[in-house]
Amino acid sequence: MKKIFNILFYVVITAVLVFKAPAIYENFKRQNQPAPQASIKRLSGEEIAFPVPHQKMIVVFWATWCGPCKIELNRLNDMMASGKIKSNQLLAINIEESAQTVNTFLEKNPLQFLIALDESGQVSKKYNVTGTPTVVFIDAEEKINWITTGLSPTLEYRIKEFL
Repeated sequence: MKKIFNILFYVVITAVLVFKAPAIYENFKRQNQPAPQASIKRLSGEEIAFPVPHQKMIVVFWATWCGPCKIELNRLNDMMASGKIKSNQLLAINIEESAQTVNTFLEKNPLQFLIALDESGQVSKKYNVTGTPTVVFIDAEEKINWITTGLSPTLEYRIKEFL
């Protein structure tokens, strides 16, 4: 039984690496590249531009139906509540959902940070988002410092080191 478990474990790990390797490589290639300039609407309707010059920021692309997004958003919310992240350092961009859908989600899952809507998906296309959640660290020189897609076990450590 143990041998079968070990074989299954290695098969699963190999499959994950094979399927995730191209995305990991693409994200790695984008490091130190200029972050695309974008304009996006806050949930309140106000238009904002990002990245903000001379300011480090974390941008999270997410969706209400995405289970891993809920986990990462809760982790980020906890970090903001504890003071590890300031409100002007985090922008959560919902991809291709309506304001009504996002507001309904937020009623059940209150978040303390800035929420923006990418209803058309144009901003996520500029950032080559291939899955959710995608977390992008943008440095003060407006370059991509780090980018990851999916759950990241090192997210909290990376945020601490980045900010």
